[in-house]
Amino acid sequence: MTAEHPDVARDLSPASERAALRSITARPLEDRRRPAILVVLGVLAVAGIGYGLVEQSRRASVEEERLAIAGRADSLGAALAGRDSLLAGRPSAGELLAVLAAPDVASFPLSGTAEARGSLVASSGGAILAASGLPPSSDTTYVLWHVDDAGSHRVVELGAAPQGRLFALLDDASFATGWGAIQVGPGDGDAAGPAQVLLEYRGFLR
Repeated sequence: MTAEHPDVARDLSPASERAALRSITARPLEDRRRPAILVVLGVLAVAGIGYGLVEQSRRASVEEERLAIAGRADSLGAALAGRDSLLAGRPSAGELLAVLAAPDVASFPLSGTAEARGSLVASSGGAILAASGLPPSSDTTYVLWHVDDAGSHRVVELGAAPQGRLFALLDDASFATGWGAIQVGPGDGDAAGPAQVLLEYRGFLR
């Protein structure tokens, strides 16, 4: 005589087996999907952060390049402005030719202390003075002096020499006549002459 087990019979039905199988396989599948989704989300987050850092670096590089270009443009503009200012202050070829082509033109070398060297060209059309090797200074104003038997005479201010060079065109060269001396020195001298003579020619002028 066998005993009946209704519960066992129900459990062994095909529908029960399929339900039991689904309950067993569903959870592992869900558990397998969750880590994969987390990995994908992590990769996307890392990629987003990486893209943000790359974009930030690119923008910083573009800004640095823009500032560098702007700086070079400013430097070039300043250089061109300085060149234009320098050219504007230079005498024209016609003004120089009026001195150099005169029939009574004469040239005198100016020797000086240390590395200072120069020359004076004088004629009835005016005078040209050029010098180099002067102590570079934008604060010092140089003066041309003429010395004769009556003493020292302040002729004209020649300007500053920030690069150690001087160039001046004078419309009157009447000071460069007879026996005497031409001197160039800082403009802090008095009626007796420059406090320091940096360039000088002494002898017969014209």
